[in-house]
Amino acid sequence: MMTVSLGKEQPPLFFIIGSLTKVPSSLSEIQKHEEAYFTTSPSGNMDDFTIIAYAQLLAKWVISLRKSGYYEIRKPILLLLDGHQTRNNITAQEIFQNAGITCIAFLGGLTHVLQPNDRVINRQWRKRFKAKLRNMKYIEKQNKMKQLNMQKGWKISFTADEKRMMMILCSIDAYQEVTTLQNRKSSFECTGLCHWSPERACASEYIKDDKDKPIYPNGRIMKGHDASFALLVPGWIKNDEIGVKVKRKRDFTIQDDNQEDFQEKINSFDQKKKFKQEKKRKRFRISESQSPKSSLLIRNTPNSGSNVKSTQCPGVTVKRIPSLISFVTHLPNTGSDVRKTSKSGSTVKCTLISDKAAKNELLSNADEAFSTKDPDSSKAKMATNEKKKKYIEKAKNATTLTLQEMRDELENLNRCICNNDGDGNCYYMTFTHQIYGTNALHAELRQNAVREQLQNKVRYSEDFADEDETLENYASRMANLGEYADARMNLPICVAYGINLGFFLGNNKFEIIAIHASTWVEIAYVDQIHYVSII
Repeated sequence: MMTVSLGKEQPPLFFIIGSLTKVPSSLSEIQKHEEAYFTTSPSGNMDDFTIIAYAQLLAKWVISLRKSGYYEIRKPILLLLDGHQTRNNITAQEIFQNAGITCIAFLGGLTHVLQPNDRVINRQWRKRFKAKLRNMKYIEKQNKMKQLNMQKGWKISFTADEKRMMMILCSIDAYQEVTTLQNRKSSFECTGLCHWSPERACASEYIKDDKDKPIYPNGRIMKGHDASFALLVPGWIKNDEIGVKVKRKRDFTIQDDNQEDFQEKINSFDQKKKFKQEKKRKRFRISESQSPKSSLLIRNTPNSGSNVKSTQCPGVTVKRIPSLISFVTHLPNTGSDVRKTSKSGSTVKCTLISDKAAKNELLSNADEAFSTKDPDSSKAKMATNEKKKKYIEKAKNATTLTLQEMRDELENLNRCICNNDGDGNCYYMTFTHQIYGTNALHAELRQNAVREQLQNKVRYSEDFADEDETLENYASRMANLGEYADARMNLPICVAYGINLGFFLGNNKFEIIAIHASTWVEIAYVDQIHYVSII
């Protein structure tokens, strides 16, 4: 999948590999140098999970260029896409919107007219790709014949991995040759997109003017389910014809022989489209009991240099593996205070209470928690006062910014928020979004964190020294879906997945848990009860 721009900087190629459940390890070196990124799908075509992976990749690329000053921070980015049903994916739209990217999907009949890739780039790329692939096959055959001492005329076969590698290398080479700056400018100019010229676009040989004798007076019925000429992420382009989705008014009084019962077909199509859109919204709410287990890669960022880990994660089948590309970054140096509470100094543990009920309980029951002490005993009173102060301090930490206030504060740090539905699982959704690129795998992450806590009780027993609830009871409660988490789950998740945690509290304050891992995960706590992911 090629994405071209008018400037000097170019987004990396995005490959979708079909019939595989995970990306081959032989391609990791290419991805490490950021020449291209890879993901998998059952058919090799774009689906809901691959569009999320593509959105993450492009958002990461745009954010990095804004940090470097190449793009202005508040300047919107316009992304022109082919019409396809995956363009309606809500998660991908949120990622684009948070990164300041406005997406426009073309009509299927206008793609070859208005898409710069189809007008110029793809033809040249296809020609060079075929030539390079022929040459590479010939060279590889000659090398194999020399290695095996084979005579001319013998049949030389290649493995699937060798064929895949040759095609990928030839694709990258051909892409670099045809996407010169002058070539990209010509592709945008001939479509009339930049500089904006509707007359230039209408002058294409593919457009026929049949207004005097139209073939379809009422317009053709599109049987597909593509998102066509829709402004998928509104809010950036204003006072412009291309920034508004305009539905053409149809005159149903005029009927033709090609389209009988036109009104009934339109109504039936609209009903089916609404049903499928509602079905897509529910796709990411997959319960643990309805989802089989499958193996899934955990990939760090290309610059992290860490090894790839494997784990068992429910939420998707083997053929529906989600995005494997993460885009977390290191914490900014804002001069905030960081509290070190571990003895070794390698770990910084948070004392933030996560849910609203826990905060209210800390304030209202501070006296009741120690009322069993002898009131006449001075030592008991001192202990009660000290523990009461700790409870009140924790309650103060639980007071956070609203979602909009946190969004405004992070905008100054070139960060943005990716929200989730919550339902008591928002804490775990933020981690799965950072690690896997989707919120659907929060149930397995919850179970892995509880398992880590039970298997290493000595490490986490200090958190329950002054608590009435035992570690076993706490772990049993945390294993239930929808149960609100607190700060005692931070360290188990970091250890179980080998990550460092950056925790934004608002007002330029943050806490971290650093276990000397190479990958960072950044989350924020808002509205005194909700967790969100930060990109």
